[in-house]
Amino acid sequence: MLYSLLVKMQNWRIEKGRPRLEQGWHITLMLGVLLLLFSLLYQFLALVAPPLDGPNKLFFLIWVLCFLCYFAFCAYILMSTRPPSRWLWLQLGIIFLGATVFRVQLLPLPLGLSRDAWRYLWDAHILLHGYSPYLYAPNNPIFAPLHGSIYTNTPYREFPTKYPPGAELFYILGYLLSPKNLVGLKGLFVLCDLLTCVALAILLACRGLDPRQVIVYAWCPLPIVEFSIQGHVDALVIACTVIAVFCSRGSSRTARITSGVFLGLAILAKLYPALLLLVLVRRRDWNLPAACALTVVLGYLPFLWLSHGQIAAVVLSFSGQDTLHPSFIQNGLLLLGHSMQLAPTTMLVVGRVIEGAIGVSTVLFVKRQFSRKHISIEGAVLVLIGIGSCLYSYVFPWYIPALLPWIAVLIAPLRRISQGFSIKKLAIVVVCLSTYAVILTYLPDLR
Repeated sequence: MLYSLLVKMQNWRIEKGRPRLEQGWHITLMLGVLLLLFSLLYQFLALVAPPLDGPNKLFFLIWVLCFLCYFAFCAYILMSTRPPSRWLWLQLGIIFLGATVFRVQLLPLPLGLSRDAWRYLWDAHILLHGYSPYLYAPNNPIFAPLHGSIYTNTPYREFPTKYPPGAELFYILGYLLSPKNLVGLKGLFVLCDLLTCVALAILLACRGLDPRQVIVYAWCPLPIVEFSIQGHVDALVIACTVIAVFCSRGSSRTARITSGVFLGLAILAKLYPALLLLVLVRRRDWNLPAACALTVVLGYLPFLWLSHGQIAAVVLSFSGQDTLHPSFIQNGLLLLGHSMQLAPTTMLVVGRVIEGAIGVSTVLFVKRQFSRKHISIEGAVLVLIGIGSCLYSYVFPWYIPALLPWIAVLIAPLRRISQGFSIKKLAIVVVCLSTYAVILTYLPDLR
């Protein structure tokens, strides 16, 4: 209903032939009103935010309401024409102000849906005491003197860490800011998220697109809640990836090296951005891959030393993630194997083979389409990140924000929706399905 009302308002203004100046004024006013509305919704969300393992139904319902308002207003923005310069800057200012206010409102709240951030703090805690999180699980008796509130809230105590070295270094920064709580670490994630918004707006402008499309990411309730309240490291990965792609547009040596460094930092925080080398590296371009490789090597070296040269423990720390959190394909095969009385290990092996075949086929397809210029860098990145984060393990809600910056670039203005099919219009379907569907994974945990 809200979407239909906004559509009618936009069509009424266009039919009346109102000048672009007046349209800019109306949209600016609407942005201001929506900023206040979202601010009130997030304030109410903060009031009903549950503690860990507490009742969360009301929180979830308000969160869904935030999504409904977000989709309606994104559609409203995408239906409007780009305003004159002064109105454009004012509207961008309101969008960035809203992105900042919404995140800061939720930053002080305790975790309510995931305990992962406590594990981040635990890893930093033992690193600063001279222990490698790649060698020792939190429940190791050697850590008995270090037990406290951090250990009490830490999940997966029976496993050594699964996070790459870049993420571990970032956890140390957050721990140094606030060693007894998560505010410092979550604050760093919020800064990364806001950096993503700025870099994305610049990328949109450089591609000749409407920079207001940054609202697709900046005001989306999914990253706002998952990074400001839950404090997931994916905020760091997204920021580094967007900057790497933006810098890769340049041809100068400095731009290529900078792109390689940020891509290396993204790989050091999570491994799947390594797939982006397929589309970011140009022929006879050694600056980007060399800078990326050097960054990754330098990131791993301190942890190899701290782990007493046990290379496998550090480099293969991610192994076993699919057995801990099986992917959709593996879950389906496990159910099938259970009905056929087949061993789970057999079905996991079959699942890995199928996932490997899908992954290789997708990578080859994207590489071929990109080399023929049938797909843009952003389109290729969207597909590669999607396949990289979806195949290996279970798709958690905080994985999906990694797709949103590229959807913001690819999405087509709704006023051109009748001009035929394209990947840009497909992005509209993707953003709706992915962001709505992924929060439904919280339904089994509603209390």
